Amino acid sequence: MYSNSRSTTKTSNKKKIIIITVAVLMAAILLLVALETTGTTNFFTSNDTDTQEVTEESFDIPPTEEEANAGDEAPIKQEPLEDNSQEPNNSGADQDDDSQSTPVSVVISNIGVYDGMIEVSAFTPDAIANGTCTYVFTSGANTVTKTTRARADASSSICIDEPFPVSELSASDEWGVGVTYKSESGNYIGTQQTVLQL
Repeated sequence: MYSNSRSTTKTSNKKKIIIITVAVLMAAILLLVALETTGTTNFFTSNDTDTQEVTEESFDIPPTEEEANAGDEAPIKQEPLEDNSQEPNNSGADQDDDSQSTPVSVVISNIGVYDGMIEVSAFTPDAIANGTCTYVFTSGANTVTKTTRARADASSSICIDEPFPVSELSASDEWGVGVTYKSESGNYIGTQQTVLQL
């Protein structure tokens, strides 16, 4: 009689283990289906490429609370003037070999005046290389030039935002803004232009 009780206990423990294992597997399957349905994972759909192309339309960063509150201070009119993917370099003294540079696109993701400071955020999705970003503000005969570092991250090169006082620009209401990215090696160069309304 003792062995019969022991056999029943072993069978009961095996049933519990099987039931728990099946429950855990079902929960994992349900979680995987839920993640796949919401688009969080991509296990069941095939993609020919492992990377997605980042376009200006798909790059949408919501403004910070400070930027949203400052919206009434300076209306921003962002219009592309022209897209020059490569600027010719005609100076003889300080000429890099830009003719062998690869043209890249530059995306201006944010431009505005916040708490009396001008901020311009830009990046290039086409190059992953440290370099420089040059911002040229033009209004009539007035030109203000600022240069910052560009830092490579996993998928792009980001122009480091270094705000400066709006008082450095004259009283003109409209400024043309050109952002030029150039890699340290000179292999990549690109420019994007827009308009800043003060």
